[in-house]
Amino acid sequence: YYCDLAIPNQEVEYIFRNIISSWINESFRHDRLDVLLNSLINGDIELFEELFSQFVLETISFYDVNTKNEEAVYHAFLLSILVSLDDYEVISNRETGLGRVDIILLHKKDKNRLAIIMELKRINKFREKTKEEALTNALKQIEEKKYEIEVKKRGYNNILKMAVVFDGKRVWVKK
Repeated sequence: YYCDLAIPNQEVEYIFRNIISSWINESFRHDRLDVLLNSLINGDIELFEELFSQFVLETISFYDVNTKNEEAVYHAFLLSILVSLDDYEVISNRETGLGRVDIILLHKKDKNRLAIIMELKRINKFREKTKEEALTNALKQIEEKKYEIEVKKRGYNNILKMAVVFDGKRVWVKK
C-alpha cells in the first residue's frame, strides 16, 4: 500500500504546528536539528546517536517514557522530527515483507540517495539483558521480516538498516 503521512484534521494540525513545533524549537535549536537530520540522511549514525540522545535528554520527560507505550512515545517523537525532511517521504508502520516496519525514509526525487529503514525497540528486560542484545535483535528483525522489499520495489538500492533502542531516556543506535 502507498500512503502519505498527514495530519488528520485542523485541530491536530494546530497542536502540531503551535505546541509540538515550539516545544522542539525551544529545546533544540534549528542548527542542531539540521545537523541531526543531515547526520541521519548521510548515514553518520554515530553523530545521529549522539545528537538524538541529547535531544531526548533535553526534551522528553522521564514520565513520558516510563509507560507501557514507551515505544509508541519514541516513535511519535522521532516522526515529529523527521517530518522536517521536506525532500523525504516518511513511511510509518507500513506492512512490508513479512511484517510491519517502524519507519522508512525515502528521498522523493533521487533514488540514488540513502534509503533508511529504522526499527525501534525498547529494551525488554525479560528478553534482552543488554543494549547490544536489543540492537542486534532489532537489526535481525529487519532482515528476518524482509523490510527492504518495499524499498527495493521502489527502485532504491542504497539502503541503510538501523536499530534505535531505548531504555527510559537512554538511546542507542546501530547500523
